[in-house]
Amino acid sequence: MTTSAVKSIEQQIKNQVDKRRNAVDGKVTQAKGKAQEKLGELTHNDRMRRAGRRQQLRGKLRERAGWLTNSKTWLLLGTAVALIVAFILRRNGSASQANA
Repeated sequence: MTTSAVKSIEQQIKNQVDKRRNAVDGKVTQAKGKAQEKLGELTHNDRMRRAGRRQQLRGKLRERAGWLTNSKTWLLLGTAVALIVAFILRRNGSASQANA
């Protein structure tokens, strides 16, 4: 076997291990989020319940797409969502002012 073939096989194995690790980590994160959500329901703590739901979503994303796990990605995603919402609200506001 050539060196490039060995490196290719090593990379394939590493990708499979990373994929399985992300799946397991995602399941664990989902379980933690579910527990946190239930604890929030039992204690009537809405903040804890919402945090549990967010953690479950984070776990699902980690399980399915491991690249969505670091804080920079969440910061970029949150910023994008905020900009889209601001655009929609601004557009709707200007449309309602034009109708008045």
